[in-house]
Amino acid sequence: MNDLGELDPDTIPEWLPQAVPVTAAEQTAYAYDWQQLASDHQPLHVRINGQLIGATVDFYDSFLIPQLQHKRWSPTRIIGETMGRYCIAVPDWWWRYRLTALTTAN
Repeated sequence: MNDLGELDPDTIPEWLPQAVPVTAAEQTAYAYDWQQLASDHQPLHVRINGQLIGATVDFYDSFLIPQLQHKRWSPTRIIGETMGRYCIAVPDWWWRYRLTALTTAN
């Protein structure tokens, strides 16, 4: 599982015993970090080495570009190859959005 979006809702009760309370200090720290992210006015937020940072909308484009050399590949194949090569938690809808932006811009 890469992210909570892949979690089957029926399995949530199995995960509950592993839950730990969040302290008031942690809540304050998370709120501060989120305020910092919201104030940077970046369209995308990514986690790099455990740190959440603001990024431009084209941040992940360099992962798609090598697959664009295969002119006969369908968009689905390009996205599948990208997701298979780079195991990062980016949803397929984002790859499709960026692929469309890259291929219609030229």
